[in-house]
Amino acid sequence: MNVASVDDHELNCKLMDGFAIAVQVLLGTIVVASLLFKRFRERPRRPIVIWFMDTSKQGFAALIVHFVNVALSDLSSSNGHRDSNNPCVWYFLNIMLDTTIGVAILYMFLRILHSMAYMCGITDMHSGDYGNPPRFYPWYKQLNLFIIAWVLVKTTVVLALESIPAFATLGKWLLQPLIDSHNVRLQVLVVMLVIPLIMNIVQAWLTDAVIKARLHQYKSTLSINQEEDVMSIMIDEDDTHSRLSTSVDSLNDLAFNHSSSASGLAFGISSTGIAIAPKNGFSPVNATDLDRL
Repeated sequence: MNVASVDDHELNCKLMDGFAIAVQVLLGTIVVASLLFKRFRERPRRPIVIWFMDTSKQGFAALIVHFVNVALSDLSSSNGHRDSNNPCVWYFLNIMLDTTIGVAILYMFLRILHSMAYMCGITDMHSGDYGNPPRFYPWYKQLNLFIIAWVLVKTTVVLALESIPAFATLGKWLLQPLIDSHNVRLQVLVVMLVIPLIMNIVQAWLTDAVIKARLHQYKSTLSINQEEDVMSIMIDEDDTHSRLSTSVDSLNDLAFNHSSSASGLAFGISSTGIAIAPKNGFSPVNATDLDRL
């Protein structure tokens, strides 16, 4: 019995040995690279400072959640849990719940926390908006709120795993082929690299969409001012041209109505000034003559 117990323990994966740590570092590098790729595909693209602030919030929270998952997995397996004593099974279950329904729960908690911050009069809590120019303090407050939201998510996930035994049974059944292979490193590769690689990239993209600000908030003050100046000039030009065109038409009408019948002359406005011409040969001024002024 003791031999079987030792054999079972030997077949369980280890989440914090040198090989597992190397796998985790590789996973983190790939996830960050995927976020960089996502940034370069954005149209318009967020400034690098804004992107770094958004991504760093994810990074800090992800590190905390990762180590919590590792600790919970080791704890569940070492306590002789009735469903499985393999930490890879528990890590697999945590990562699957975190990256699926966990994102929806995260969004819900973020909405609640933002509403509470608004009611308490706490400023600079609009996710992804750090001021212009970006400042550290708004980012720091949003980071703390984001971490609190993830703590609430993990609490919900842990309660679900403990109260619904079917999760552990399903996880063990899905990983049984790996466990039967008696290859501990293969378990670590699949559970801590292959599956999280797919799920974490999806989670990171979804979370990034949740926490980033609306598109117009990423524009710099200079760009906004330039757009406003150009629009103002265009509006002023159109308004001035319209008023001048109206004045020209009025003067032409006035010239026709008050032309001298005795002399047979008529007055009008041309591109060079006031025109005096025979009544039969006078042509009203067109508004496009103004373009030559």
